[in-house]
Amino acid sequence: LRLGDVALGSDHGATIERWLAEAKARLLDPQTGLLISSYTLEGERLQGPEGSTLWMSLHNLRLVDPDFAHAQYRLARGELAIEVAGFGFAREWPRHGGGLGSADVDSGPVVPILDASAGSSGLWFLGAASFGDQDGLASLQRSLELFAFPDRDASGLRYRAAGAMGNAVLFAARSVGPLWRLASEQSSRRQGHGA
Repeated sequence: LRLGDVALGSDHGATIERWLAEAKARLLDPQTGLLISSYTLEGERLQGPEGSTLWMSLHNLRLVDPDFAHAQYRLARGELAIEVAGFGFAREWPRHGGGLGSADVDSGPVVPILDASAGSSGLWFLGAASFGDQDGLASLQRSLELFAFPDRDASGLRYRAAGAMGNAVLFAARSVGPLWRLASEQSSRRQGHGA
């Protein structure tokens, strides 16, 4: 909605504010404080926080409530991020409760012992880029270069293990464009601080 408002001059501010109030009141996991990943139309919880959903949601949340988004990112990083010997990965489900789920199409395979999820790790890349988390980006990049089978040729760079969707997420993380920046700046000004 925010991108549409910026691009088209529309104003969905009231709708956004209603959703934010409802989300803060009803869509936070009581154990972790993180936004839950799925709920009914009535706002009843279906699943707890899931990394493969949360990182993308927080990236988008920056456009409507930067302060809430940053607070959620800090919580998510503490609950989901894994850094071992300089390599970064992300869990699908929080370390401290929040409800474990089972691997599905969003999470991708989950590596035992580390509890690292391919989906959550890839989308953490987008979250880290969005929130300027240089340490997270560096650890994720090291993992990507070692484990995702980079393939460089005349057409460019792609990661064989990432597949089409993973490569699209990586591209998005590296290329947030002018409309995104403008919407982000406007949201930050509304809250009274710089982007």
